[in-house]
Amino acid sequence: ILLTDQAKVLCEWLCLFCTEACKSDGQPYCPRSLSSLLSGLHRYIEASNPHKFKIQSDDGEFGPLHTLLENLFRKVHEQGVGAAKTQAEIITSEEEQQLSL
Repeated sequence: ILLTDQAKVLCEWLCLFCTEACKSDGQPYCPRSLSSLLSGLHRYIEASNPHKFKIQSDDGEFGPLHTLLENLFRKVHEQGVGAAKTQAEIITSEEEQQLSL
């Protein structure tokens, strides 16, 4: 499928992959993780497929993929996936000096 010469077919399968991809516990991937997975697939396609597609372009044949990703990322952010920021604990000057010893 990844080596097809039809951009529309590849776009449809990438869209299907994005909608169904999830962690082993069934939870959705955060947007950054899903983007990384797609980047890996894109590198493979670029290296292996003689037909050069502009997957990264959000217009043309792969526009539906980018629209789907925008909607999917918005949905998982609304669910709180990948949206939580972790703040490091604040340390005192004394603790900082102990760490530098």
